[in-house]
Amino acid sequence: MKLIRTLLIFVLLIAVIYAVYDASVNQKPVVQYANCKGDIGIEVKNCAPNFKLKTLDGKKVELYQTNGKPTIINFWASWCDPCKKEMPFLEAAYKEHKDQINFRMVNETSQDTIPNIKKFMKQYKYTYPVILDQENEDGQTIGTDHYQLLGVPTTFVIDSTGMITHKVVGEMSKEELQDILDEVLS
Repeated sequence: MKLIRTLLIFVLLIAVIYAVYDASVNQKPVVQYANCKGDIGIEVKNCAPNFKLKTLDGKKVELYQTNGKPTIINFWASWCDPCKKEMPFLEAAYKEHKDQINFRMVNETSQDTIPNIKKFMKQYKYTYPVILDQENEDGQTIGTDHYQLLGVPTTFVIDSTGMITHKVVGEMSKEELQDILDEVLS
C-alpha cells in the first residue's frame, strides 16, 4: 500500500514537472487586446464596435487584437471612384507604417464581388490585406449595421485602447491622411 502511494506521488510529480516544462517551452506570443472604457458607438471618443472577419486569403482578423498599436479602418469598394482616388495614399501609408499602425482595409463585400476585389488589387498592385465584410446569417454586415455607413469610403482611426479618435466620411486627401498619421504617430 505504501509502495503504491509512493509510486502514485512520483507519477504525479513527473506529470507536474512535464506540464511546467511544456508550458515554458511552447509559450505562444502574448496578444494584446484593446481595452476601451466607455460607450460603444461610431463617433469620436466612442469605443469602436469590435469585429471578427476574414481576409481575402482566409485569415481571421479581430479589430480589438491591436498588439498595442493604433488602427486605421477604411471601408471601401472596388467600384467606388472616391475609394480609388484615396487608395494610393493608404497603400503608401500601409507600406511605410504597417509596423506601427494596424491597417484594416474592409471591403464592403455585400456590395462588391470577390473577383472584382482580386482584379482591383492586382490591377493597382496594392499589398495591404483586404478584409471581407460579407453578410452574416442574419443578413447584417459590420459596415452597414455596426458602423452605420452611409457610403464609402469611410475611415475610422482607433487608438490602441479601441477608442475612435478620427472619423472621415468620404474621400481623404493625401494631406488629410498625412495629418492624421502625424497625430497618431506622435
